[in-house]
Amino acid sequence: AFFCMLGYVFSQRLSDVIHYAERGVLIFGWTVGTIVVVVVLVKRFRRAEERAKLVAWLDSQEREHPRRAKLIRPLRRLWERAVMPIARWMAPKIKFGWNRLTPGGLGIEFTTAAAVAVVAGYTYYVFLIAARDWPTNEFANRINDAAFRIADSLRTDWIDEIARGVTHFGALPVAATAVAVATALCLWRRRIPEAIMLTISLLLTVLIVQTTKSWTEVPRPPNPLAAYDGYSFPSGHAAYATAYVTIALTLERIGLIVRAALLVVAILVGGAVALSRVYLRVHYLTDAIGGTAVGFLSAALVSGVVLVAVHMRDRRRERADKVV
Repeated sequence: AFFCMLGYVFSQRLSDVIHYAERGVLIFGWTVGTIVVVVVLVKRFRRAEERAKLVAWLDSQEREHPRRAKLIRPLRRLWERAVMPIARWMAPKIKFGWNRLTPGGLGIEFTTAAAVAVVAGYTYYVFLIAARDWPTNEFANRINDAAFRIADSLRTDWIDEIARGVTHFGALPVAATAVAVATALCLWRRRIPEAIMLTISLLLTVLIVQTTKSWTEVPRPPNPLAAYDGYSFPSGHAAYATAYVTIALTLERIGLIVRAALLVVAILVGGAVALSRVYLRVHYLTDAIGGTAVGFLSAALVSGVVLVAVHMRDRRRERADKVV
């Protein structure tokens, strides 16, 4: 659909498209060439002996070729007085950014946890404000009414039964059992940080869900297809179902493809549980989104703390080994 739209838009201006495409190819070629040259130079002159050879060659060029010296001297002064000070100033910042985007330590794992925490926290905040304004919040009412209209248009007896079955995967006893099994497996494999993360993130999710329900006091939607007590926001089932995603992320020694497949299945199960709550009219769509945000927020916060603790422990061990 996207390429058909592009064809429709640019079909009358094909010459312009070709012109910009040619410029894009040229820019891409120059970019790739520059990157290759920089990488080759960095790899070569990272060695001290190569840098010494370059300095010796420049010195000989200055002594033996006066015309070349007129170009070499200002370039060397520029390098020593401008390029190198800027490089020394930028090096720690570039190293910091590179370490945040590469595996290990407080690298891409911690960066991902922080990003998930920010997005999930903001989402939870937005829908918490909407829940506090219930039932007068126009934004929440609009998307909740639309979700119920779609659910009613799809309603059949067999979908009702499937929704009633799927929704049980988000029940706290079921999710807690899955977390307990995964925690026991982590302990058996001596992976203490993962076990701590799984357990504490679920407990934190339960705490946030129950506290928020008591604070907002949003009643359940009318005409539910299943009987549930308590307040509506956020959806506990949607929040607890995110535990399957957390479990899938902690698995190892199962192969990359199998792990990716389990992660996709866990995401689909969590999404199906959240949507089943809306379909059964036991939660509003804002409740399901808010609950999902709570689950991911808890997992991300606990993961970040655990990663920092593990990193500090490893640093202490490294310092102790150096002393020994």
